[in-house]
Amino acid sequence: MIEPPAQIKFGTDGWRAVIAREFTFANVERVAQAYADFLVTQSPLVKQLVDVGQISIEEATSRQFNGVIKKAFPQTKQFVIIGFDRRFLSENFALRAAEVMTANQFRVALFAEAQPTPLISWAVKDLKPETTAAVEKLVDANPPKRVDVTDDGHELLEPVIDRYRKQIESYVDLERIRRATG
Repeated sequence: MIEPPAQIKFGTDGWRAVIAREFTFANVERVAQAYADFLVTQSPLVKQLVDVGQISIEEATSRQFNGVIKKAFPQTKQFVIIGFDRRFLSENFALRAAEVMTANQFRVALFAEAQPTPLISWAVKDLKPETTAAVEKLVDANPPKRVDVTDDGHELLEPVIDRYRKQIESYVDLERIRRATG
């Protein structure tokens, strides 16, 4: 008997699930594909077509429509940031998500090494990509696509890391801490 796929729910700063139970490579692929589908519906052209009733959300997230949009507007690759922390297999899960997003014709910035979750959230805000809970509704709308990631775009994240550190330093009196521990 085949078990039904796990229901995906998001909480504060992301998806909360038990590794190897709900948090699996297959489920990471499902979520990444849902995110790719969601981002397609957020392009100004697609939003306008949906808003005026020319197409439905279901049509906008279909593989066929997605392919037409990508062919018609190849220069408008959307940008996504993917990061990971030090938890078990985190870098492998991030790479799998990057593979799915790249296969869906997105430009991917994948952090080169583990980072604290607040830094990853900061990078999303700093570089202006946004996410909403609407992704949950698109899980399983399309089967996940995958390709090998050839350019992880991590060089785009170096300035974000510096800006994040400067922001944190603005909250903390580092000199006072140095004197107290010196």
